[in-house]
Amino acid sequence: MDTIQRALAERVIRGGLSVAGVGYLRWVDRDAIPQAADFLLTEENVHTAVVYGIIEGEDSREMISGSLRTTNATLGVDAYLKKALGRDLSGRYFGGGRARAGGFEIDLGFLAASTGDRKEREAKWALFNRQIRRSLFYAAGLEVDKSDEVQRMREESELEIEE
Repeated sequence: MDTIQRALAERVIRGGLSVAGVGYLRWVDRDAIPQAADFLLTEENVHTAVVYGIIEGEDSREMISGSLRTTNATLGVDAYLKKALGRDLSGRYFGGGRARAGGFEIDLGFLAASTGDRKEREAKWALFNRQIRRSLFYAAGLEVDKSDEVQRMREESELEIEE
């Protein structure tokens, strides 16, 4: 329920696409991401919902994990996620899907190394959240709202000032 609440609070809806980053989740709570996507899909004027977060493994491994749900019969989920997220250096796509659902995982590799510092974690999440959101909207042919970007930049500068 906490993840669904965060998804509702953080979602940005544009052109029927609802995108929500939910921050950090424990490995055992990773199934909350597709559940939150299912929930966001029930909203009025939403035909596609994408929810993602950083999953923290017990071995200090981190990955971005996400889930897409749609009722839009014309959306090619597999092609959309591949276009939005691209591929790794070996040519493997980060995401893909079926007719009405899809998922993605992006291993953070050495970027997962963290001191556990709260401000460092918040800054890392802000950066990844902004990049994923921008990529998802761009791949859907939707403009990134400049007010979203201005707000994110303010939040990031506030993090820097507090340090």
